[in-house]
Amino acid sequence: MNNLYLTVIIRSIVPVIILLLPLLLMSILKWSALQAGAFFLFFTILSANTLYSMSLEDILYSFYKGTYLGLNIAYIIASALVFFTIYEALGYLNELRAFLNSRKQRSYELAFLLSVFMGGFLESIAGFGIPVAVISPILVSLGFKWTEAIKLSLVGHSWAVSYAAFGIPTNALSSVTYTDFHKLCAYTAIFLALGLTLIIIYEIRALGTEKISTSLCFYALLSPALLLVLTSITGAYGSLLVSLIMLSSSLPLILGMGATKFMLKLLSPYYVLSFILLLAMLFRKAFHDSMFLDIVFNTGTITLFFTLIIVMKRRKELYISNDKLKTLIRNIAELAIAFVTLMNASTLATHSGMMQDIANSLLSLLGKEYTLMVPFIGLLGTYMTGSNTASNVLFGPLQMEYSQVANLSAYLLLANHNAGGALGSIISPAKILAGTYSIDKKGKEGEVLRMCLKVALLLALAIDMEFSILLSTARFPLERFKI
Repeated sequence: MNNLYLTVIIRSIVPVIILLLPLLLMSILKWSALQAGAFFLFFTILSANTLYSMSLEDILYSFYKGTYLGLNIAYIIASALVFFTIYEALGYLNELRAFLNSRKQRSYELAFLLSVFMGGFLESIAGFGIPVAVISPILVSLGFKWTEAIKLSLVGHSWAVSYAAFGIPTNALSSVTYTDFHKLCAYTAIFLALGLTLIIIYEIRALGTEKISTSLCFYALLSPALLLVLTSITGAYGSLLVSLIMLSSSLPLILGMGATKFMLKLLSPYYVLSFILLLAMLFRKAFHDSMFLDIVFNTGTITLFFTLIIVMKRRKELYISNDKLKTLIRNIAELAIAFVTLMNASTLATHSGMMQDIANSLLSLLGKEYTLMVPFIGLLGTYMTGSNTASNVLFGPLQMEYSQVANLSAYLLLANHNAGGALGSIISPAKILAGTYSIDKKGKEGEVLRMCLKVALLLALAIDMEFSILLSTARFPLERFKI
């Protein structure tokens, strides 16, 4: 009896330790993501085997899933690093830096537009950390400190995460809860519109209110309303359309038409790649996803193929030193190991039931007050798994069950969870890795995590308060579902 009681206590404590372990190792002990991931994986294997009685077969299956997910994400980020290396080697970056230096008085406004709306655009069509890997180096070239560059790009793109690659995270949540995808997109926008508003205010304050023109501030603050309207009409395409509208109309406003055309020319490789990725995504949607299409039209494959075309076309102008090439290869190898390690640990924690134990404990402990935790559960899932999609798959059924038991609007509660998961991408170790490796600051992930943690929690708290206000003041239909 005593042994059983002790086991119950340990099984209540260990999931919490696993939950906090990456945060403790990276932000307090200042371990690199690679070191923290290795220890995290070891501790998770030990706990899954001894406390959750996972068989070797189940552990190996979790490893298979985690390795596949980790390598897939690492492949996409690695392709972005290769593309950026070629972009730099062809002189685009030096020209862009010189152009931006000549307009130093506008560099802060450009940083704002790139981190929020270019980041939102890239997240909408690609996801998987691509916005952070692309925007961070550009902001560094603008003269920003590397920590500021990564933080601005992490916070800036997060409002579009639930609609990444046209709504994969929201579609996953819709699938596991048997809800309407388009309707869930529209409900999620209720919370992400507030998130976008606060992100815009945060980025303006972080860059300096005196350095961003009043007209641009007011114009940018129209985008949350635009997100609400366009998402209600177009569903998951809302974030893409908002990003395109804001970028195409704001750049001429701050640079003038001539300078905008020149800047777009310097960024043309990225715009062409973005357009190709958009076409590939539409093609996959039209012909239905399959394993073959997933491989051929993978974001990483398309990016590498486009990079190869550029290399073949402009090989006479291209020069990459041996040291640069060795650094790139080493970074990609370490990136792949770090991603695989973290994803193996998170899938193992999921398959063993540790994550579900945490959620169930919160549900039974908090009762009616559980609604205050809804967006934080979403944020927690993304932080642990590195994916808003995985967070939705993992905790979506639990959130749906609570909405039915508590007689709350399922769509409103699920949307709040979904938005919390999107904001959790700000502190996702996987996305922080994408940023540090893109500007050769590997091992500094803990520093970035410490800087971003407060921002992510405050944004989640804001949409939590909005959720509470809507529950108490507004009437939403109480849909019944089979659970």
